[in-house]
Amino acid sequence: MSRQNSNLKGKKLMSTNENGTKTNTIEKTYKYFDLEAMEQKEETVQISFTPPADLNDSRISAIVNNEAVLLEILSKSLKADALADAEKSVTSKGGRKSVVFATIKPFRMLPPFSNYFVLDADGKPKTDSDGSKIVDRKKQTAELLAFVKRNPEILDAIRKGSAEVSPEDDAAVENEE
Repeated sequence: MSRQNSNLKGKKLMSTNENGTKTNTIEKTYKYFDLEAMEQKEETVQISFTPPADLNDSRISAIVNNEAVLLEILSKSLKADALADAEKSVTSKGGRKSVVFATIKPFRMLPPFSNYFVLDADGKPKTDSDGSKIVDRKKQTAELLAFVKRNPEILDAIRKGSAEVSPEDDAAVENEE
């Protein structure tokens, strides 16, 4: 089964061993949310895979018309699987950012979290051009993360949800902080 990763940027290296087999090595940095420290972290992992040299190496039983295309597709699939496994090993150390921020988002509108405002020099909430109080988003996020950290049931839900989320979901919350 091939897993797709829309964020396949990374340092790519290719080497050839003594029997002429090429090995691809990819260095990739993954982000995850550390549920103990309640902060985003990143970790760089290095994965290696050997692309097939021909149809016999790839253990494909059917013969297709264009061997080069089939080999390229198989190599991409092997690479995607290796990267997905590496990403899962990194993000399993905590929770995916997308899941953490999707979890805290509904709490932003509830007290006490809805009452964190940017204050002026006099300690009064600042307002925007339409008179609405300006929310102190950093303070609110910090307090929400502390709240989540104190709640084991929410942490367990984040862990379970993180195991089921795709990388595309993570990209959707890059500006949620």
